[in-house]
Amino acid sequence: MADKRPLQIAYGAMGAVSAAAVVQLAGAGPLDVPLRVGIGCLAVALPFLAVLFYAPIPHDTPPTKVTPTQRIYYTTTVIAPRLCIAGLTAVFWHFGWLFGVLFGASSLFAWRTLKGWSAAQDFFDEPQ
Repeated sequence: MADKRPLQIAYGAMGAVSAAAVVQLAGAGPLDVPLRVGIGCLAVALPFLAVLFYAPIPHDTPPTKVTPTQRIYYTTTVIAPRLCIAGLTAVFWHFGWLFGVLFGASSLFAWRTLKGWSAAQDFFDEPQ
C-alpha cells in the first residue's frame, strides 16, 4: 500500500470544511440558489470524504486492470473532492460571481498540485 497521509489529510480537511459550512448555513435563514446548490453538493460529498479519510489507498498509481472494488474507490476519489469544491464554489458564488470563480479555479489548481505531489516519488526522498 502507498503512503497515504497527504491525501488522507486532504480528504479529512475537505470533509471538515464541508461539515462546518453546512452547519453554518443551516441556521442562515432563507437560502438562495447558490447556497442550495452548495449544500446539496456538500451533503453528497461529505460521507464519501469521510470514507476516503479512513480508507486505505490500494496503489501508488491506478493499475491498468482494476477490481470492481478498486474501481469504486478510484471513482469516489474523483467525484467526492470535485463535489466538495463545487459546493464551496457555489457558497462563494453567493457572495459574488468573481469570488466563486476565483475560489473554484484556485481550488482545482491546488487539488491537482496536491495529487501530483502525493504521487511524486522524489517528494518523499531525503535531500542529498
